[in-house]
Amino acid sequence: MTISSAKKHRIFARDGWRCQYCGIPINEDSASVDHIKPKIDGGNNSDENLRACCKVCNSTKNGRSVDWLRKHYGLRCTPYAGIINVQTYEALVEAGAVLQPIPSIKFAFEA
Repeated sequence: MTISSAKKHRIFARDGWRCQYCGIPINEDSASVDHIKPKIDGGNNSDENLRACCKVCNSTKNGRSVDWLRKHYGLRCTPYAGIINVQTYEALVEAGAVLQPIPSIKFAFEA
C-alpha cells in the first residue's frame, strides 16, 4: 500500500520537518517516510508506525530495525569504523579484545 502525499506531509509536519534519526532539517526533495516496524516484519502504514526521516537514514535502515540502525551508527563512532562489521565488533567486545562497547546512540526522536 502506497502512502499518500497528504499523509506524508502530515507525518513531516508532525515531526517538525526534521529527520527523526540524524536530526537534520528535511524538505520535499530530501524527505522520506520510514516504517518504525518494517513492512517486511508486519509493520503497517498507520501514523504511529511512520516517522519522517532523510533519504540517507531511510536507505541505510532499509527495512531493518531501529536497534540495527543504532548499532550501525554506534559502530561509526569507534576507531574501527569502516574496517569491521557490527557482528565482528560485538564478538571482539565479548572476547575482551575491545575494551569499550559500541556507544549507545540516541536518535533525534529520543532527544
